[in-house]
Amino acid sequence: MNSFEPPDSSESGIYITPEFLEQRLKQEQAKDQVLGISRSNIPTMICSLEDSPQARSFCKLVDRIRSVATIHLLPANPEQAAMLRCIQLQWDARAGWLANEIYPQCLTDFPNQVIRPLLPQRAFDNLSLEIPAQMARYQLLRAGEANIHSWCEKEGIDYSFPDALALFVQTLQEEFTQTVEYCFEANPIPQTRATRRQEYRDWLALLTGRDLSKKAKSGDTEAKLKATLRQSGWLGISLLALLSYPGVPHLKAPWKTFIKTHRKLTALVNYEIAWKDGIPRQVGTTSQKIPLKVQITEKGFFDWHF
Repeated sequence: MNSFEPPDSSESGIYITPEFLEQRLKQEQAKDQVLGISRSNIPTMICSLEDSPQARSFCKLVDRIRSVATIHLLPANPEQAAMLRCIQLQWDARAGWLANEIYPQCLTDFPNQVIRPLLPQRAFDNLSLEIPAQMARYQLLRAGEANIHSWCEKEGIDYSFPDALALFVQTLQEEFTQTVEYCFEANPIPQTRATRRQEYRDWLALLTGRDLSKKAKSGDTEAKLKATLRQSGWLGISLLALLSYPGVPHLKAPWKTFIKTHRKLTALVNYEIAWKDGIPRQVGTTSQKIPLKVQITEKGFFDWHF
């Protein structure tokens, strides 16, 4: 658990009162209880911030992104519950990391000082790839917001976001929801890692403007990929809108960074969790999928094994 929202302030900076810390602890325990989890200890990291307008904007954005990670479905077993809580906690870490990228002067070396001690190495490494990609998404949406708004008006799509940051948070909300819903699919359609990687590469090929008049390697046509984007929430709609503005000077650099950071995400396919009948499974080097078991340590960490 990370504590960011400043409960009080002085002339020298923001500080955390014991009452505030107890309140946040109860909030985290309540999130555990919703999923049927009981922990006597909850790992906590306190962050020191100078009191400034930027620091307060940082805190508000952290809580705004953290609120994205709300789970409304009840788990069917302890492993599903623990995995959902781990996903939720990873999004807590993501919230702080993203906010620190957007307001970079608030905390020095935030990932290593705050996030690394709270996450397993693999989860930290995965986030180290995801955060640059999500920041590239934010910068692209910010650069192209007027274009997206204009395209939506032409297409008859209601665009009600006050700014690019609100649009970005909405794409995060949809991303989290999709992740959670996947955990509840009884028997997701099996795909090999090679197939998953190729589908992702074809998606990137479309975004880079490559000619997909012939069928893409995964079997998807350009028309099918664009139809998928239109049905993929606000991220898909935004990307489809920006594709209709090829060569626009103010979009060239953010597009380039977006593609570059997202290419690196193909590596995450190797560490995806498979689900079957509500049980998380580790994908091995063969087609075998090994059920995962969880144990909560004395310090309140989730220890996964098979």
